[in-house]
Amino acid sequence: MGIEETNNDENTLKEIPKIKQNGEISDGTIDNNEAKSKSESKIYKIFQLFTSKIKETINVELLRLEIEEWILSKLKEGPTLIVGDKIAGFSEEVATLGNKVVVRDSSVTYVSPKVEIGNKENLAHIDMKPFKLDKFLSSRDQFSNIILFFILKKLTKEERIEILTHCKRILFREGQLIIVDEFYPKNVILLPLVVLLEAFKSFYAKIKGRKIITPLRNLEKLTKQLEFKFYDVKYDGNGRIRSHVLTKRWGALIS
Repeated sequence: MGIEETNNDENTLKEIPKIKQNGEISDGTIDNNEAKSKSESKIYKIFQLFTSKIKETINVELLRLEIEEWILSKLKEGPTLIVGDKIAGFSEEVATLGNKVVVRDSSVTYVSPKVEIGNKENLAHIDMKPFKLDKFLSSRDQFSNIILFFILKKLTKEERIEILTHCKRILFREGQLIIVDEFYPKNVILLPLVVLLEAFKSFYAKIKGRKIITPLRNLEKLTKQLEFKFYDVKYDGNGRIRSHVLTKRWGALIS
């Protein structure tokens, strides 16, 4: 009788269906459809990440707000000079910190500050005019902060030396120069894409008879020649956008 009971127990165990685990079918093997779905989901996420990096690299405007917020966190108290494209809104943000702001806008769409500045109360704290290199080089006011926003790439090598030399001259001893501009990305996968993009832009500019503008090269070497002291750099868009913080002497930014 004991043998008969044992056989009955074994038969009962065989009849009990195995509980299906996540990703398994009843015989204990992995569900191929679910495994395939997980693999496809992972590939899709990688593709999304890669395409987002491409978008950031091509369209630098996607990064502008983050860069401006980073600059605001770096600013010292005192008069601030901002030179570059589409900087009216950013100059208002700087003015709200209590700093006197001098703006030299290089945008081709520049209009009166009464139109560019949204909050009219800020007009009293902002001196805004179009950027002219010769007039800029003749200025004598001094500043705690000088911000060059996508302006150097538009200049020749000689003009870059002139404007950086002048910035050093009109910068307070404890002041800082922040240079934001476009460079070729460091990412070896994205670099060919940007090179191709810049070649297309240069070809289009040549057809239209416009000035060919390309990303910066060797800024670190140039600022070193001018004896600027390097403090910090922020990389955005896979290194295509770089924001450098420079001073005239070591220790200028140490509180």
